[in-house]
Formats: sequence, C-alpha cells, structure tokens
Amino acid sequence: MSIKINLKVIGILTLLLILENTSIGQTDLSGKYWTMSCGFTHGYYLRLFPDSTAHFTPIYETAEKYMKGKWYISNDTLTVELINTDKLEDKFEYFLIKDTLRLEKINKALYVEANILYRQEAYYNNGDIKYKIEYGLCKESGYCFSGRLYYYYPGKRIKSVIDYKNDLKDGVEMNYSWYGYATNYGNWIEGKKDGVWVSYDADFNLSATKVYKKGELKSTKDNPICFPGWDNETLDKLYKD
Repeated sequence: MSIKINLKVIGILTLLLILENTSIGQTDLSGKYWTMSCGFTHGYYLRLFPDSTAHFTPIYETAEKYMKGKWYISNDTLTVELINTDKLEDKFEYFLIKDTLRLEKINKALYVEANILYRQEAYYNNGDIKYKIEYGLCKESGYCFSGRLYYYYPGKRIKSVIDYKNDLKDGVEMNYSWYGYATNYGNWIEGKKDGVWVSYDADFNLSATKVYKKGELKSTKDNPICFPGWDNETLDKLYKD
C-alpha cells in the first residue's frame, strides 16, 4: 500500500512540474475549474481570467448564467468577489489553493456536497490556452487525474499530448516543436515507458529509436516506426481549441 501511494504522489508532483515551473502567482491560477459530481454536470463552475475578472456559478448545468466578479490571492487563499449581488453574505467566495490543479471551497458549499474544484484549463498572460485537462474517475480512490493532457505553445499551437491514469502516465505521449513537427512520441504503462519511442532532432532527422518494456530499455533501432492508432480524425482534434 505504501509503495502505491508513493507512486501516485510522484505522478502528481511530476505533472505539476510539467505544467507549472514557477511559484503560484496572480496569473498562474488563471483558467477554468469545476467540481465533478452527479454525473459530471452538477457542481461548481469557476473561470479565472488573466486580467483578474472571474465567472462563477454554483450549478454547472446553468454555467451560462454565471455571476461576474474579480479574483485575487492572499497567501494560500483564493478570493472571488462577486459584483452581481448586494448581500454581503453572498458577495465573497473563498477557496483554499491545494496546488496548481485543485481548489477547495472554504465557505459553505451550496447545493452540492462536493467542494473540490479541478482545473480544466490554464491560460497564458495574454489569454491564450496553455493547457487543457480531461479528468476521469479513479476506481480505487475516487477523484484523481485520469485522462488526457493537451499542452500548448503561445498562439494555440499544440505542444504535447499525454495520457494519464490514476495520476501516472499511462497511454500515449506525443511532443511537438513550435512548428508542428513531432519531436518524440511513444507509450507509457503505469508510469513506465513501454514499446517503441522515437525522437527527432531540430531538423526533423531521426535521433533515436528505442524499445522499452516496463521502463527498461531493451533495444535501439536505426529506422523510425510509424506510431499506430492515430487516424486523421484524432490528429484534427489536437488542433481544435
């Protein structure tokens, strides 16, 4: 049990280092957050913009009827000050910053029992998408990171596509240069490289082709191997906002 927990902690920390390599600041939390409960559609919806404006609703189904406000950070607390209400008790929403991927509602949670908001998107300072996350449920521990990460360069150019399961890399990883060429790609199983991994240099020349099994390097090949399972429809989706 202790080994399993440690692996999950390592997986989370690795993900955080990939997504954010600086301390949490005013713009580092900009993005879209929501709770997942009652079929993934019922819960809190929160969108923080780089210019410190905010959209908030306690019912995700009616997210188009959001309340407007502004947001700011004090120590480890995120405050959203709403401007659509005159009632002092409804004017402020408080969230504990668990890390760069999770917020925990501090004051009373209305309508829903869930009080953890998971980050779905992050933005650069100019408002461009930085990354998107598709969350899923973990059978053993409830909510965790199981899904696909889309990471972008400024200008909405795709940078990386990485699959996760139970907080560990599991599935496809594909990385691209700013110009759209693949730099490397391969497969993960439970946080370990598995199968063929291909890498290219800055001039798109083959630099390495290696075969792994459960994280152990088994062989090196001279010729690149086309990565299976990627059709045109899948590739087209990578470039959509």
